[in-house]
Amino acid sequence: MMNSTLNKIYKSVLKFLQPLSSEEVYVTIVKEGVTLLKAKHASLILQQEGEFKVTYSSLPLPSGLRINKHNSLSKVFRDGQISTKPALGPQMILGNLGREDIKSHVLIPLSYPKGTMGVLIIHSPRDEKLTAKQQNDLKLFGLLVSLVIKKTQLYSETKKALEVRDLFISMAAHELRTPITTIHGYMQLLNNKMKEENTPQARWVRDLYVETLRLTSLVNKLLETSRIRAGQLQYDWKECDVRKVIDRSIKNFNFSHPGWKVIFKDESGKKRVLVVGDFGKLLQVVTNVLDNAAKFSSPNTLVSIILKVKVPCLILQVQDKGEGIAKKDLPRVFDGFYKGSQSSQKGMGLGLYLSKSIIEEHHGSIHLHSKVNRGTLVEIRLPIVRLPEGG
Repeated sequence: MMNSTLNKIYKSVLKFLQPLSSEEVYVTIVKEGVTLLKAKHASLILQQEGEFKVTYSSLPLPSGLRINKHNSLSKVFRDGQISTKPALGPQMILGNLGREDIKSHVLIPLSYPKGTMGVLIIHSPRDEKLTAKQQNDLKLFGLLVSLVIKKTQLYSETKKALEVRDLFISMAAHELRTPITTIHGYMQLLNNKMKEENTPQARWVRDLYVETLRLTSLVNKLLETSRIRAGQLQYDWKECDVRKVIDRSIKNFNFSHPGWKVIFKDESGKKRVLVVGDFGKLLQVVTNVLDNAAKFSSPNTLVSIILKVKVPCLILQVQDKGEGIAKKDLPRVFDGFYKGSQSSQKGMGLGLYLSKSIIEEHHGSIHLHSKVNRGTLVEIRLPIVRLPEGG
């Protein structure tokens, strides 16, 4: 009967490699357990808050049904060994089910390194008498199933935690936006009024104004992150001259980072380089990349922007000579809220995440190359809509 058990287990495990919800995982476990022993029914019992509960059963048992901690289940939990029990007797597992097609129950412990999380009960139409090899095979199946359940539970918990985080961020950003806008407006008025002065008070106002700009940028990034994840980020598609995007980015950068120097090298050989895109979003991308260049380099450090054309794409490169990024952090630099080993740096790790999302919406790509203490190169590629005649 069980000469091909390992082959069946292998095929069962392959089914769990597909993306499944928690409910689908439990249903599949029960179905595979039934197939494994050529039975008709099975029940998945998991320990929750110190109680045994039916998580899923092919029998007409309500989900969440509490099971008494009688000796049979307790012994399987405690010892982690396969157990076979008659369907009727002084220690009935699920009570008298009144089914003539069930002669015995095979209890398979769902164990993992830290303990036993549950029992898979296969309701067999035979009086099962398992050999040592059959018990070992079923125990292997139980181990693999327990790992699948644990992975599913961890994924579900992580997903819920991320949903709570995203909801909090969205609500906080919306609540912060109004007072920050008010503060920013007054600081802008004060800065305009005192920008010609060279007093300590004027310098304080300028510093505060720059910080309100940074705070406004952080809140906007939080809001845009929430919109991206909700699929609600809006784009205003038009023909854009990339050179104008770069010029505006450099002006903004020079204002917010007066200690750094930016050099723009235009190697496109064209009067205008046009793409179809959202001017404001592309401006945000270049600004984010320049901000990162300043964040990870010292004042008076040179930052280079290079514009090239390689039909059918334009290539925009931003090169800094800063501290660089550790090799272990490179695969995750475009993840939201990831700051890597440079956790002491300002910001929330959203700039590159937003930039990647925006560039991909423009059917482009963004890549980053970096070496510690050698600097970082960010390369953005966007499809060119057309090159005007006459260069």
